[in-house]
Amino acid sequence: MKRSPILLFALPGLLLALAGCDRHAPSSPVAAAAVVAPSSPKAPGLSAVAQLGKKIFFDPSLSGSGKLACASCHSPDHAYAPPNNLAVQLGGPGLDRQGLRAVPSLRYLEHTPVFTIGPNSSVPDSDAAAPPAVPATTADIKVAAIAKNTQASAALLAAEAHVPMGGLDWDGRADTLQSQAQGPFLDPNEMDNKSSATLLDKLRGAPYADELRQLFGANVFSNPDLALSEALFALARFQLEDPSFHPYDSKYDYYLAGMASLTPAEARGLKLFEDPQKGNCSSCHIDKPSHDGMFPPAFTDYQFEALAGPRNRELLAN
Repeated sequence: MKRSPILLFALPGLLLALAGCDRHAPSSPVAAAAVVAPSSPKAPGLSAVAQLGKKIFFDPSLSGSGKLACASCHSPDHAYAPPNNLAVQLGGPGLDRQGLRAVPSLRYLEHTPVFTIGPNSSVPDSDAAAPPAVPATTADIKVAAIAKNTQASAALLAAEAHVPMGGLDWDGRADTLQSQAQGPFLDPNEMDNKSSATLLDKLRGAPYADELRQLFGANVFSNPDLALSEALFALARFQLEDPSFHPYDSKYDYYLAGMASLTPAEARGLKLFEDPQKGNCSSCHIDKPSHDGMFPPAFTDYQFEALAGPRNRELLAN
């Protein structure tokens, strides 16, 4: 679709307002000392389970090379995305094997619905009750669309239209944070554990093994499936509880919270972003909070779109 010159000039202003990247001081008349992250009131300390998950997240000994941790590819200093400009990250026993795809950020995954094609009653409508903010059990970790959420409503429409949507990873193959975490541990091009038993042996010998016993039972390692499941559960708790995984700290977030003002150029960009006759970007990149105001927008309808982009020839897999 042909874009007008006005759109080309106005949208960059909006994009600057949307960009967060840990910029905590919005460019607005609001005094810096008074600024608090709009959706993250002072966060309580992490639970014991989340603290254990944090140790697992930063532990390189859980890889075949002994040098690759979750945080190596999902760097907290780079929005939990890669800390370099490689086309794809390197792993394996010698840290010289290419993965198959670029590593995505782990931020803003907490409201992602499960993968769906076609009608699915598991996707809630706008009147459904919201799930608990802090699930208490492993089973409760199931990532589902947040109720009364504009994004969830769009997800429901996508499901009814037989459009693939939801899920974690680039192809939606993981429905929970636990299953997403297990993939890199066992991938020969990534953390390269030969089997779940190999990974379990490393957990059993880790400095925090006693914490696993204290939290999940003295005999947790006698049940390999349970021990691995609980370790992955701890990783998921860390991602859900630590506010750095979902800071919502861009200028646009502050604007929605009434704590910042858009410049004239940014305001024009927002108007074009939302105008169905102009950019119409917000039809897919939803820019409004949930209907109850509890959740800021994630700028996605969680659908998979065929962009027909060329294969990245820097990847050996291509």
